[in-house]
Amino acid sequence: MTPTSRIEVRCLREDIDIHEIKLKDEDKEGRLFGKPGHRERLQIARGVLREALLAEGLAVGQLLNDPYAEMTICDATIPILDQSS
Repeated sequence: MTPTSRIEVRCLREDIDIHEIKLKDEDKEGRLFGKPGHRERLQIARGVLREALLAEGLAVGQLLNDPYAEMTICDATIPILDQSS
């Protein structure tokens, strides 16, 4: 059995800056971002980020209402190769 190592990268929501929000669907972008409302746009971006992390099977806290919510942005298991031989 090959030994493995698990690597996980975590951060808090407050550590991520969200700038220049753009959607792939330009029609939706116009409807969502065409009006004033910086807070609403940030909430939408946080929701999209949360859903993307969940879709990857990563852990997320309460990103929508907790600035100190913890999230896992990377999770990998890698084999440890023996270089001695």
